[in-house]
Amino acid sequence: LPNEDTNILDTYKEKALKRFEIAYVAESYYGDALSFYLEQKDENEYDIEVKKNNQEVVVRSKVIFK
Repeated sequence: LPNEDTNILDTYKEKALKRFEIAYVAESYYGDALSFYLEQKDENEYDIEVKKNNQEVVVRSKVIFK
């Protein structure tokens, strides 16, 4: 995760999960390098993307806490 100041695990320990969305955009295969990108939209909302080989987005996700 590129932004070390954004720690979703700390938020997860402190707050209840309100909503979790996940969209599988493309397939990845054994041997693909997967990179995770996290963006905090506001105090309770995070967007997550998973890219394969640092190029193609394979998963988009949103996590919202109460």
